[in-house]
Amino acid sequence: MKQETKIHQIKQELEEKKLRLNAQLESVNHEITRLQDQCTHKIVVKFAQEDEEIGEIHLYYCPSCGKKENTYIHYNLNKTCFKNSKLIDLTELKIDSYNNTLNMVQEEVFEHPEYYYNDETTTEQLSETMSKMIKFKNSKNNKVKRIRNI
Repeated sequence: MKQETKIHQIKQELEEKKLRLNAQLESVNHEITRLQDQCTHKIVVKFAQEDEEIGEIHLYYCPSCGKKENTYIHYNLNKTCFKNSKLIDLTELKIDSYNNTLNMVQEEVFEHPEYYYNDETTTEQLSETMSKMIKFKNSKNNKVKRIRNI
């Protein structure tokens, strides 16, 4: 009985900690949303993904604030907050998993803002540069390393 009481106490403490953390997470998510609402989304990266039931889905991602929006192929982008954005089109890559790629995109833009936010740089140039960077980093990460025999 004594051990069950201790376990119950610990569980209550963990539940209280979980409630506090959820409140903090909600506050952080609110701040992120507020930041995303203030962002101009000057450049946005467009990805494509195939879904067997729906067809092609486009993911629009702002590397500045992290805002994402999924759309169907015939969806009107002018109805979104990205309507005035400069689009970096990476739909040719057909990426299955976005998470690592989104991090690569964000790092690339933050490392070279003078290039990506330059009004003189065309969307075609931005798309080509970003595509090459992702392909290069993916090929570098996917190389099989030789295993040394001991």
